[in-house]
Amino acid sequence: MKIKNTFLFLLALAGASVSLASYHAMILGGGKIVSHTKVDSVKQFSFQKGVLNKANVDGTDSSYALTDVDSMTFVSDTVFVTYNGNSATIVNPLASYGLKVTADNADVTAVSDTNVQDIKDVVYVLRGSSSTGSFYVSSSKRFVLMLDNLSLKNDKGAAIASLIDKEMMVEVIGADTLADGLASEHVGADTTYNAALWSKGQMILKGSGSLAVSGNYGHGICSKDYVQIDGGNLYITTKSGDAIHANDYFRMNGGYIGGSSIGADGIDAGDSVVVNGGAINLLINTIDSKAIKSDGNITINKCDSINIVLNGAADRGIKSGTYLPKGATDSIPADINILGGKIKIVLNNVGQHTVDKESTSGAGIKSDGKINMANATVVIYADSSSKSIKGVTADGDISIDSTSDVVVIVSCKSGKTWGFKSDVIYITGKVLEVSGDALTSVLATYSSSIPVSFGNPSQFSGSYITTKKGRVVVLYYLLNSKLKDSESGSFSNIPQFK
Repeated sequence: MKIKNTFLFLLALAGASVSLASYHAMILGGGKIVSHTKVDSVKQFSFQKGVLNKANVDGTDSSYALTDVDSMTFVSDTVFVTYNGNSATIVNPLASYGLKVTADNADVTAVSDTNVQDIKDVVYVLRGSSSTGSFYVSSSKRFVLMLDNLSLKNDKGAAIASLIDKEMMVEVIGADTLADGLASEHVGADTTYNAALWSKGQMILKGSGSLAVSGNYGHGICSKDYVQIDGGNLYITTKSGDAIHANDYFRMNGGYIGGSSIGADGIDAGDSVVVNGGAINLLINTIDSKAIKSDGNITINKCDSINIVLNGAADRGIKSGTYLPKGATDSIPADINILGGKIKIVLNNVGQHTVDKESTSGAGIKSDGKINMANATVVIYADSSSKSIKGVTADGDISIDSTSDVVVIVSCKSGKTWGFKSDVIYITGKVLEVSGDALTSVLATYSSSIPVSFGNPSQFSGSYITTKKGRVVVLYYLLNSKLKDSESGSFSNIPQFK
C-alpha cells in the first residue's frame, strides 16, 4: 500500500475504530524495512506537515518524514503450520519481509533473513498431526507459539525447539501432545535439545487447553533460562529426565502440572522455585529423586494444592540445596518457605540409597538452610523399610507459626525416625494436634490412599523430634503424648488404628 493510499485508508477507518490486533505495520524506506511494530488500532497513526507519526503501545512516539517513506503495509503477524503425517502446509504472510518458514517433509524451520530486521511477537499457530515432525525457530526476537490441537512427535530430537535466547510464549489450545525420541541429532556443549519441548531462552506457558508431554531422550520440558507457568494443564512423563527442568528459575502462577512415570526429578530449577498459584500432582518412582528441587530458595506463597507421592529409595518431596549469590565467592544454604496452600507428601516404603558406602535417607521436606511455615496446611506420611526416615529436616532452623496446621506421621521398620530434625525447632502452630478419629479424618481430607493402619506401636523407634542443640519450642500434643522442652519426645501412648 503506497503512502498516499495508506493516508486515505487511515482517514476512512479512523472513525470506525478498526482493531488491527494480530497485525504489524511495516514502514519501508530506501528499499528496506525501517519499522515493523505490532499495532492495535489505526488511531495510533497521524499525518502532520509532511511527517508520519506513530503512537507506540509502550507510550513512546515515532516519527518518519514522508520523503523517507516508500510505503506502509498492514500485515498479519500470524504464521499457520498444519501437519499431516509426513508433510506440513505453511501459510506465511511475512515471507516477503524476511521470515522464511520451510518444510522438509514434516520438519519445519522458521528463520529470519539476516539482511532484514527480525520481526517481534510473530505468532506461529501449529495444528494437525505428525509422528515424524518437528518445529524449530531461529531468530533474534521473542515469539508466540499457539498449539491448536497439535500432535507432534520427533524421533530424531525435540518436537519443538527455540534456538534463540529470547522469550518463547507457548499458548495451549485444545488437546495437544508432544514427544521426542530415544536419541537426539542435536548434541553439543550448548545445543543438546534434551527435551520434547526445549528452549535456549525463556519459556512461558499459558492457556486453557491441555498439553501431554513425553520426554523419551531426556526431560519433558526444558529451558536453558527460566520456565514460567501461567496456565494450561500439563501432563508429563519421562524415561530418564526431569518433568520440568530450568537452568535459572521456575515460577508457577496458575495452571496444573501432573507428572507420572518420571525418570528423575519432578521440577528442577537452578536458581529458585516460586509457586504463586495452580496445582501440582507428582508421582516419583525412581531412586534418589526429588519432586520439587532447587539449588536456591523454594517459596510456596499459595497454591490450590500440591500432592506428591514418592516410591523410590532416598526420595525427597521438597528439597533446597546451596547456591552462589551474584558477586559472592562462597555458596550459602538455601531456605524453604511454605507460606500458604495445602501440601501433601507421601513416602511409601522408602528405604536408603547407598553410593560408595554413603547412605542417604528419604525425607518429606529437606532444606540445606532453614524451613519456615506460615498460613499453610502440610500433611506428611513417611514410611521406611530401611534404617531411617525423616518427615521435616533442615540444616538450619525449623519455624512453624500459629497460622499453620502440620501433620507428620513417620514409620520405620528399624533404626531411627524423625518427624522433625534440625539444630533449633520453633513450633507454635497446630502441629500434630490430632488423635484417634480426628487423625483419621485429617488424613482422609487429603487422600484415602494414605494408610492409617500402623500396627503395633513397637514398630516405632528412635526420637520423633531431635535437635543438636537440645532446644525445642513445642507446646502441643503429639498423638496424645505431650512433648517436653528438651531434646526429644517419645512415641509413648500412640493409638493403634485399623
